Parts: sequence; C-alpha cells; structure tokens
Amino acid sequence: MKKTLAALMIMLFTGSLLYSKSAAPVFRGRVIDVRDGQVELKRGRTEKTFAVTDKTVVMRNGKEAKTADIEVCQVARAYYKAAGNSKKEIIKLVIIKESDCR
Repeated sequence: MKKTLAALMIMLFTGSLLYSKSAAPVFRGRVIDVRDGQVELKRGRTEKTFAVTDKTVVMRNGKEAKTADIEVCQVARAYYKAAGNSKKEIIKLVIIKESDCR
C-alpha cells in the first residue's frame, strides 16, 4: 500500500513538472510601446519586447480583437514563445485593463 501511494505521488509530481515546462510562458504588464509589429510591456523595472505576427491572437473583453486594438497604457497578459535570436513571439495577448493615460 505504501509503495503504491509513493509511486502514485512520484507520477503526479513528475507529470506536473512536465506540464509546467510545456506551457507557454506568461508576462503581465503595461503596454509602453506599439510599433512595427512589436509590443513592449513593462512591469516594475522589467521591460520585455515581443513580436506580433499574423498568428497572434488578441483578446479584449472576452472576445477576439485585432492587433490594431493594442494601445499604449493598456494592461495585458502576453503568452509567448521563444522565436530564436532571443526574440519572443506573442501567441496570445489578453487585454486585462483598458488604457487610462487619456
């Protein structure tokens, strides 16, 4: 019984490690720049620049939106993948809060 329980716990722990490594990394921050197919987000002292492609999905108010809807000062969550040469490509960008810089 103890061996079965220990084996089950090891399998669950290993499975959770494998799942977390395969999930897309996420960065949440305020949009500080949008131009030339790139979006720059800032949270605290950390700034990250992401590439926006035709495959990027933008979500706004729970609905799919256009990349043109990304504005400076919005708060967003970016799900991204490494695209080589230290570039980060956004898979999905979820706008959490609308711009308050007006």
